[in-house]
Amino acid sequence: MRKWMKKCLCMIMVCIILFCNIRTSVYAQDMDDSISVMYVKAKSALVSLGISGGTADCVTNVRLISKGNISISMKLQKKSGSSWQTVKTWSKSGTDVLLLKLSKSCSVSKGTYRVHTVINADGEKITKNTSSKTY
Repeated sequence: MRKWMKKCLCMIMVCIILFCNIRTSVYAQDMDDSISVMYVKAKSALVSLGISGGTADCVTNVRLISKGNISISMKLQKKSGSSWQTVKTWSKSGTDVLLLKLSKSCSVSKGTYRVHTVINADGEKITKNTSSKTY
């Protein structure tokens, strides 16, 4: 009986020692409120609109993960009631490229505008709108 008690006590102690040596790692990551969109072919697709002094500056930048074909259709749109009307359209394409940038400016009258862009990044269709800007 004594041998059995010693074995039991030894087993309990071994379990306690093993249990105490197990470490759990916990990592925290800062999260912001933004949402990141992941693309298969495109590394990034950025669209921007700036309006100053009656001129709208519209920019679309597309970067692929590896060289391929890119086409950009970029529209400056003006809000009319609850819908958007196209004011100006531009397009650009590139073959076997890593990066394509389309940057255009045009005169605008008073109103609320946005840029609506459709990108074909090596077969992957990406549609993006800027937030609206009022002039």
